[in-house]
Amino acid sequence: MRMRLMLGVSGLAAAACMGEGATSPPSEPGVDEVVVFEGGPHLAQCAPPAITRTQSAAKLTSAGVEVRSSSCGYMEGVVFPAVCGAGTGEILLHVIPASRLADARAKGFAPADELEHGWRRASCPQYLYAIEEAQASTSCAQTRNRVLFIQDNLRPDDRVILLDQAGTCSDAAYRQVLFGKDGDDVLCSNADSIAGPHKSCSAPSHAAMFDTILANLERPDLGLGSGYRVDQVYPD
Repeated sequence: MRMRLMLGVSGLAAAACMGEGATSPPSEPGVDEVVVFEGGPHLAQCAPPAITRTQSAAKLTSAGVEVRSSSCGYMEGVVFPAVCGAGTGEILLHVIPASRLADARAKGFAPADELEHGWRRASCPQYLYAIEEAQASTSCAQTRNRVLFIQDNLRPDDRVILLDQAGTCSDAAYRQVLFGKDGDDVLCSNADSIAGPHKSCSAPSHAAMFDTILANLERPDLGLGSGYRVDQVYPD
């Protein structure tokens, strides 16, 4: 199942869906730096992320452009109809040395300050960090490599993200990580390693949920029942 992204007709409405429960944006660039952007992570409403911060930044680093920080944001003053397939106004922002702006332009980026109606930073989707982790660690995830969004139906603000990986490596055959509201904060983890299996929970309140999930990885609802919404957000 795909996560249903209920994006509003304006950037403000979209931010309410995309930004809650994610890592805070970085500080402003220095005097010798410039902010460049491209569209993403979502390019269309109701669609999965088309590009992550890591993938976007790699376009720049492949051209020798140093990326000093990356974040998410929105174009201001642009209205999109609330319909699947329409645009989102989401942008991925990178702080780079001002001296490398020409190189960034050559890779399809433009200075954020050239946006006609302005721009603003916003928190990234809660699940974006887990997707970046899934994409970065594929060598031992040949069997499963997925990210799932889990939401308590009675408490919609109670949302966690599961990274679930499994493969054929002899000392890293599986890894499950439960991330919290900040996107990159680890609540619980379970992994195979050269030293043997290791499971821990830094958040005891999620230990029982994590045990249920681990025992029911093959079930669509992860064993959590009708009280939870479970959507796979990666791969789509």
